[in-house]
Amino acid sequence: MLKSAKQGNGEYNQSISPGSLLIEIGGTNNTPQESQRAAEALADVLAKYYHSKE
Repeated sequence: MLKSAKQGNGEYNQSISPGSLLIEIGGTNNTPQESQRAAEALADVLAKYYHSKE
């Protein structure tokens, strides 16, 4: 999706470090509790992934 200069270029430091990953949790309509639950679920998935690589 293309953005105009008024909307920004969509760059959020991902070009600084090749292979980096930006993960956004929650949004303006989420409660802090919803964002916390999402973060915990993501942490569980990442932990299982990294432990499977050992």
